Order: sequence, then structure tokens, then C-alpha cells
Amino acid sequence: KSLTAAHKGSGQAGFRIALILASGLSSVMLSLMVSLLYNAVSYELERIYIEQGIKLKLSGWLEADPDNALFLMISSIVIALCICSLALIIRGVFSVFMEERLRLVGLLSLGGATPRQIFLMLTGASLCICLLPILFGTIFGAALSALMFHILDEVSKAVIPDRLILPFSYHPAVFL
Repeated sequence: KSLTAAHKGSGQAGFRIALILASGLSSVMLSLMVSLLYNAVSYELERIYIEQGIKLKLSGWLEADPDNALFLMISSIVIALCICSLALIIRGVFSVFMEERLRLVGLLSLGGATPRQIFLMLTGASLCICLLPILFGTIFGAALSALMFHILDEVSKAVIPDRLILPFSYHPAVFL
């Protein structure tokens, strides 16, 4: 208790909020981008099935038209770049958060804590801070994607009357 109390006044609340916001917004963006890509490909596969009667899987869709492979490759590169940039943002906020905790680490070391105990304590604290924002961010990103598909469906209904309805689905692998 005394080690934690000695460390309380160092302005950790601001860094915690920044870490919560960074992890939450990152998960919103990633969930949104991945679910939009997943739904765009699912829509295209369904369109081919309805128009041509051919039930394709992703590999067959890629082989059917070189433009499909290019679309998927460019989308995957954009998502990978976004993942890298969001990871760098979280890393930056997290490193500032950990620098602020350096004094606590020193006090714990002086108190006899092993490096493993310190690592587990810091990792546990980080998980406690980031786990809920990541979960809620992922759910919010999926909801935002569903809303975008609904709006797009309503707008396209007025422009293209005989069109395939845009279904929304969410693949559970996005949670991983």
C-alpha cells in the first residue's frame, strides 16, 4: 500500500485516459475497416452467386477476376498500414505511461520484488486499463460498420432500384 500511495500523485490519470482512448479508438478503427472489407467481399461473392449461379469461395473469387485480387491486395495493404500506425500510437502512449511508472518499478525493486513480479504487475495493470476499451471499441466499430452499410443500402435503394440488398455480417475472427 505504501508504495502505491507514494506513487499516486504523479499524474497517472492523464496517461491512463490517453491509453484508454488510444486503445479504444484503435480497436474501433480496426474493427470498422476489417468488417467493411469483409462485408464488401461477402457482397461481391453473393452478387456473383445471384447473377451467375456460381457459388464461389474467396479463392475462387480471386481467380475469377484479376481486379478482385488487386482490390483485396490494396485493401489488405491499407489495413496493414493502419494496424502499424495504430500500434505505433498505442506504443507511444504506452511508453509514456511506463516512463511514469519507472519510479514505482524502482521502489518495487528496492522492496525486493523480482523482475518477473514487476513485469506481471505492469502487464496486469495495462490489461486492466486496456481490456474494456478494446472490447467496447471492437463492438462499437462493428456497430458503426453496420450503420454505414444500412445508410449505404438506403442511399443506393433510391439510385439503383433493382439492386442486391447490402447484407451486413460480422465475422467472429475480427475479435481476434
